[in-house]
Amino acid sequence: MTVLSKPKKQVLRLAMISAIIHGCLSDINAYALQDPFEIEAKARIEAGDYKGAMSSVDAALKERPNSAKLLFIKGKIYHELKDENQALKFYNQAINSDPTYTKALSNRSLIKGAKGDMKGALRDLDKAIAIDPRFAEALSNRGVTRGATGDLKGAERDFAASVKFNPQFSNGWKNLGIMRESFGDIVGACSAWQRAASLGDKQSSQWRDEQCIGKPVTNKEKQI
Repeated sequence: MTVLSKPKKQVLRLAMISAIIHGCLSDINAYALQDPFEIEAKARIEAGDYKGAMSSVDAALKERPNSAKLLFIKGKIYHELKDENQALKFYNQAINSDPTYTKALSNRSLIKGAKGDMKGALRDLDKAIAIDPRFAEALSNRGVTRGATGDLKGAERDFAASVKFNPQFSNGWKNLGIMRESFGDIVGACSAWQRAASLGDKQSSQWRDEQCIGKPVTNKEKQI
């Protein structure tokens, strides 16, 4: 079995925490246009005012205590504050209110994975992807989870699918490069890291500079 270097393993595990943040904010933005409380909560989250965001959400929950959307946002606030137990509590409530809430399933998988419950994380991600097969963040998170459990082929397939459905998803390109490198495909890895670097990923830029200078970079990603 191919073995990843320790730094690359660490990247995959850290991605369990970091990869979904952009997706969460995008999701809140899409919904928030319909509700002034959510508009205020979104703005406060983006400004780093989590206390103010929590107040906005709590005010809205008094009127709609079973709103999956609001429960998800509250879970996300706790997630950003690194209070995983509280985040998990509210993601659970959001999913109980709406079992098809894919963002809550994907975020909950990150906490389960961080706690070492890889089987539980995979169940959440499999369900989210079954509901929305084009959900790039969930595909990437499933790739991270599979990579952390040693299923590198499955991880590569998920990362490739994530960037197919969202070509601007830098974490997907970065992790696809890690998988290609693990299989000895350094040219393919460099191609993926180049894409991630062009999207602003600094770590991919570093790997590209360290491992890819003087090597041909293909357009292999066009095959995805």
